[in-house]
Amino acid sequence: MSIISIELAQKLIYSIKDIIPYGLNIMDQHGIIIASTDESRIGQTHNMAIEAIQNGSTTVVRVSGNGMKPGVNAPIYYQEKICGVFGISGNPDETITFVQLVKRLIELMIEQEAAQNIRRVSQQLKAQYLNEWVWRHTTYSDNFISDGERYGVQVNKPRCIAIIRLSAPLAMESRLHTFYENNSFDDYCLHITATRYVLILNTMQPVSAQLSQVLDLAPSAQVAVGEPHEIIFLSLTQAQAAIRLGPLLYPDRQIFHYADVWPFDAMLYGMTHSENYRGRPEDRDRWFTEGDAQLLKTFLAFVNHSGEMGVAAKNLHIHRNTLSYRLEKIRQLTGRDPTIYIDAFLLLCDYVLHKTDQRADQPKA
Repeated sequence: MSIISIELAQKLIYSIKDIIPYGLNIMDQHGIIIASTDESRIGQTHNMAIEAIQNGSTTVVRVSGNGMKPGVNAPIYYQEKICGVFGISGNPDETITFVQLVKRLIELMIEQEAAQNIRRVSQQLKAQYLNEWVWRHTTYSDNFISDGERYGVQVNKPRCIAIIRLSAPLAMESRLHTFYENNSFDDYCLHITATRYVLILNTMQPVSAQLSQVLDLAPSAQVAVGEPHEIIFLSLTQAQAAIRLGPLLYPDRQIFHYADVWPFDAMLYGMTHSENYRGRPEDRDRWFTEGDAQLLKTFLAFVNHSGEMGVAAKNLHIHRNTLSYRLEKIRQLTGRDPTIYIDAFLLLCDYVLHKTDQRADQPKA
């Protein structure tokens, strides 16, 4: 395989043929002409190029003969090895300066193209690794972890998955890729469909700040977020549920959290889709652990009486203002407002899940 690609050689000839008024040729490491101002010569063997390669030095022809014309041919080097030859036909006294300048230009462009190719291959391998990581169902082996380290990816950091749905993907694609190739959050971006991207988020950084950055890049996007998991495929399935159900339940929002849709996911698709919901247990259980039996009793009474404040307060034998205070206390502890129907439903689901967990942890008689 030639170090100097035919495409690069032709590009060089086309770029300089109008500047340097001589016949120009570029030969590969075997002395075969791969680009020329005289296209009929492409594919022919250039004898003076072969001599330049064998001697490792510039060759000069001053008199025509044996099928050769006056000119200068200089070997092209890449990583201290000859990879081709550049030649100019014409009076050597006039062309030798051009040869050395263009030869160095070609060497610089070869180095640049090689670096770009290495970077491109590295990016492709990294993208393949990230794709395998996202869809991997099982625990991460030592080999898988060390493979990630080669690409600068630390799979053992706390992570969650976000799915971005774009309304104008072509306009946003390059912006997203550019940002996530150089972001400071240690996040990664994968393109999975024409309108959807997967983000692997580092949850050691504030997730809210990372999501705000997404909306700064793509103001019309919708973003769905799964909960942190050691196996990020579980977070991916949650983000998929959130992007599926979130816009239906919360049409005025742009960001949808699995924590806000998981009961609906369970009802519609079965617990196999949501049995791994144990996200943010410190938030979900806070009102059970930091609250007291009085708050729980108040909430259940409020729900059982269809949210009618007067009836619930009377049943609890408390003043209506006391009921309002307790409901506000629940909102402060959980982030959910019991007077909002969906929030009350989610709180009730959290309560049932909490009690189910407690029963599962008790020893069987």
